Amino acid sequence: MTYATYARSHIRLANDRISLEDAARQERAASEVLSRLHRQPGVVLADEVGMGKTFVAMAVAVSILIERPDEGPVVVMCPSSLKQKWPKDWDVFRKMCLAGSLGSRFRAASAESGIAFLRLLDDPPERRAHIVFLTHGAVHRAIGDGFAKLAVIKRAFKGRSSLRAQREAFTRFAGKLLGLDWVERRSEGILGRLMDRPYDAWLKVLHRESDHLKAEFADDPVPQHLADVLGDMESTDLDDLVESLRGLPLRESANLDDRLRDARRGIALAMDQIWRLALTKANFRSPLLVLDEAHHVKNPATRLASLFATEDSVKDSEFFTSAGPLGAKFDRMLFLTATPFQLGHGELIRVLERFEGIAWSGRTAPEMSKDQFKRELLALGEVLDDAQASALRLDGAWGRLGSEHVVAPDGTAIDVDSWWEDARQTEGDGLVAQVAAQVRGTRQAMEAAEAALSPWVLRHLKASQLPGAPGVQRRLTLTGAAIRDNGDPSCGLEVTGPVLLPFLLAGRAQGLLAASTRGRALFAEGLASSFEAYLETRGGRAEVDEEEAPAGDQDPPELEWYLRHLDMALPRESQDARSAHPKIKATAEKAVALWRAGEKVLIFCHYRATGRAF
Repeated sequence: MTYATYARSHIRLANDRISLEDAARQERAASEVLSRLHRQPGVVLADEVGMGKTFVAMAVAVSILIERPDEGPVVVMCPSSLKQKWPKDWDVFRKMCLAGSLGSRFRAASAESGIAFLRLLDDPPERRAHIVFLTHGAVHRAIGDGFAKLAVIKRAFKGRSSLRAQREAFTRFAGKLLGLDWVERRSEGILGRLMDRPYDAWLKVLHRESDHLKAEFADDPVPQHLADVLGDMESTDLDDLVESLRGLPLRESANLDDRLRDARRGIALAMDQIWRLALTKANFRSPLLVLDEAHHVKNPATRLASLFATEDSVKDSEFFTSAGPLGAKFDRMLFLTATPFQLGHGELIRVLERFEGIAWSGRTAPEMSKDQFKRELLALGEVLDDAQASALRLDGAWGRLGSEHVVAPDGTAIDVDSWWEDARQTEGDGLVAQVAAQVRGTRQAMEAAEAALSPWVLRHLKASQLPGAPGVQRRLTLTGAAIRDNGDPSCGLEVTGPVLLPFLLAGRAQGLLAASTRGRALFAEGLASSFEAYLETRGGRAEVDEEEAPAGDQDPPELEWYLRHLDMALPRESQDARSAHPKIKATAEKAVALWRAGEKVLIFCHYRATGRAF
């Protein structure tokens, strides 16, 4: 699995949309990802926003498809908010980055549900998609497709003489039960006739019965993967559905609609479990999973993370109760995220743990064994723990420095840079010597952490200067001076008076949380954004992550103390306290001043609830 010469000559990321320098970097990144995938199960591509992660991922995907054209589609999973972006970017990539016939050779398709995904896998080779786009939630949705439900119900009735009466009555109400009454209107009784035919004949029956249905259905209603699973399914796997079918109405009655509604609800609940089982047993393989916004799998208790659980990971984990429907289905994984280091390093390790969900057997297995992967990940966690502990020790030593440590013997102030140069050479047991030793130790620990992390995370940052404009900074940071406009570019926003206490409390709470395994302090991010955002985050109303873990873990008592006093310092009923936030107050005052001067004002808000505070 390499960025082969053939791929290099047929994939050209350089075009009039990006610079030659950026294109060269993206091609090097694709080559590096493929090189690492030869050895290990997965890689995290963590380039900063706007640096072309999508196009690097597509170059990797097409390179793999060129080498292994007959081994299943590459699957791209993304949040629902990006489901339109990926197909559009693929269309640009296909037209502008693929040379010769490759632009028309590789096909892509989107699937809005798991059933649609299986139908794409079932397509004949001449129209089968090489890249399939799925949203994060598509796979673990229960069966909602009426024909898929009909297929499962057909299997549930099979061999159960005790359900003969329900089987005979079912066809009269099937359209209403399954949302397929529009099909019955095209051809009365057709659902009953389908129940008497094998799954692979259903498309022919639909086409023969009605020209309207022939125009409506171009693909088999029951994917072959689902048909195979239903054929091999144990009778006991359908027990919950069978019980729901026993409650089907046998004849017309005054309360028929109520009984059908109850039956529909029971069937839907039973389908959830059956669908997960069916997809888990479905026999398909993919050479690559591209998971966008991969930080959503940082918590193994979420449904998205559980998709990739294998039988082995179920044994080793307290979170997984059964193998996930996508476990052991992919040869390799490529995770994309622009925010890997906003996670606590414990969460980053848990993101990397999802790589265990690849298929470890067969000729395409990575050079690294599963046991070696686990050992390396364990070692990485220990190195990152050491780096964090070293940084905390430095923080503690530095915090004990006082003004008396940075003055000359005669009590006069000294140059800080000169003082630090002398401090670096200081030895002994004094506090300054301890600080210098902690700085050296932390630097070494950070270098060790970077070396251990580098095989797993590939990250590029935007240049600090604009291309072709030496000395012109891409980002000009004035640390609050642009808002305060006080003429001193070194002056940031002042945090004084009553609002100082919340910031100090949040800082201590953040440090306490960073030292634990609990990860990010979202409340602290909210506080830095606005008091409004803090209160929303603390109240559980801020939708920060669409795949957050369910509640249940208890915060340590020390953290609860800080949070309790934070709430006391920021009473919810006080509008004055909320509007006193230094960033909100200064920005609002600046906006009003500009407005009064006849200027138009556009305020960009980084955090979700910041704008609401204005």
